[in-house]
Amino acid sequence: MEFVRGPRGDSPEDQLLVRFQGMFAEYEKAQPMERYRRGKTYRARAGSVNVLSGAPFGYRFVRKSPECAARYEINDAEAAVVAELFRRYVDEGDSIAGLTRRTRRHHR
Repeated sequence: MEFVRGPRGDSPEDQLLVRFQGMFAEYEKAQPMERYRRGKTYRARAGSVNVLSGAPFGYRFVRKSPECAARYEINDAEAAVVAELFRRYVDEGDSIAGLTRRTRRHHR
């Protein structure tokens, strides 16, 4: 954002103008980020698989082809790990931090 008129001195009015200019600049800076967030939300609700940077753990990304849209397919081995972690979290009351520590120990 560029302002045509800036403060000319150190008066209370000039200080107020600087504050207003800062508020407007921050608002304009936030606009692209908000539009980006809304776009991602819209695409996710529409079922687009391009919203994520990669397939979530437990899935495999399948590229679009002339016959089929891009999609995720379940990776059975990873999905079993997800199911076990979920079971321990829900049924046994394990904490997420505890599950993370246990998972890291097994994969070293």
